[in-house]
Amino acid sequence: MLNTYCELESLRFADRFNYDINVDDEIIASNIMIPSMLIQPFVENAIIHGMKGNKDGFIQIQFKGGQSHIPVTILDNGKGFDSSKINIQKSLGMSITQKRLKFLTSSVGSEYDISVNSTEKGTSIHLNIPIQQNS
Repeated sequence: MLNTYCELESLRFADRFNYDINVDDEIIASNIMIPSMLIQPFVENAIIHGMKGNKDGFIQIQFKGGQSHIPVTILDNGKGFDSSKINIQKSLGMSITQKRLKFLTSSVGSEYDISVNSTEKGTSIHLNIPIQQNS
């Protein structure tokens, strides 16, 4: 779903950005349950805000392997912003995602983590998502 979303947005923005989704070989997707649309709001922010005015944009989404968590990183080469002023509660998509992660945390029994770093050369968002293994 994430690949399709990025493909559609790339077409919508007249190919002003490219994207790459990397999944570690260690990850066996059929054994891991990540709630749908959990990553999409962060990618959407990277596209809408990071690619604005960018004619040669790039977004990279990385899923790393892990035992109880999957580290996910979303990187873009956009204009960046003052990350000290970010308020996750005021961003509707990020606020909803945070609530979903809190719910996931309570059902899995593990903590999640979100960090945002931004400079004039781009933004990186790091998520550490607790995972539930399929039986």
